[in-house]
Amino acid sequence: MKTNQLLTQLAVPVLMAPTLLADPLSNNDYDDFNPQVSGDIIVWQAFVPDAEAEPDDSEIFLKYKGGETVRVTDNTGDDENIKISGSSIVWQSWDGTDFEIWIYNADTATATQLTDNDTDDINPSIDGTTVVWQAWDGTDYEIESTSVAAMIPVEIGLRITPRSLNLRSNGKWVSATLDVGDIDPSTVDPASILLQDSIPAEKVSVNGSALKMKFDRQALQALFSGAGNVEVTVTAETTGGDVLTGTDTIRTIP
Repeated sequence: MKTNQLLTQLAVPVLMAPTLLADPLSNNDYDDFNPQVSGDIIVWQAFVPDAEAEPDDSEIFLKYKGGETVRVTDNTGDDENIKISGSSIVWQSWDGTDFEIWIYNADTATATQLTDNDTDDINPSIDGTTVVWQAWDGTDYEIESTSVAAMIPVEIGLRITPRSLNLRSNGKWVSATLDVGDIDPSTVDPASILLQDSIPAEKVSVNGSALKMKFDRQALQALFSGAGNVEVTVTAETTGGDVLTGTDTIRTIP
């Protein structure tokens, strides 16, 4: 039997790929390019027209967890070479003289300039809390790195009791348990622990891999009015510089 006849007899039916439905993330009159994705965050660059006397430049946009498109940068210099890890985005930004490195955290919606000098810092990359980039030393490019742990909150478990907060109660305390996961709870600075960014923790103790504490109940009740479900947040810092944040939902009763 000839080879081509054998191949014909053994041919496997070809399955047609289903038609993919694209979800348009941008719809405008300028170029959108260099998309990057990490989990629920999509980020890209766009050549946005500036004022008539200024050249168009590259800006950065993101879409977070299916929400509205957010414009991260708005300036007259190119913002480019974006990289993303988790909820953090790094890029190089032209400041009019040279490129500097910036970072944006989508969870806190904050941008921070990481370098500020008179030479080019380019080609950044990020993994977790470590950022690396090329830096011109006056003769050639070298590699530099930094930790941005203090800029990227670590999500931790939080349990508030009571689960229902009677706003007319004369009780003294609200209790909280922080599950800090793989972090050594003894490294958490008790003085840094705050409820709703304002109420300091009291009676802090370590219980296995968790921290237990109490907060002034009257101070918390004063922040709410009416009935409903409310989010409460506890933030803390470790002695190593990590920022921790935990959120729980409780019910308020007027």
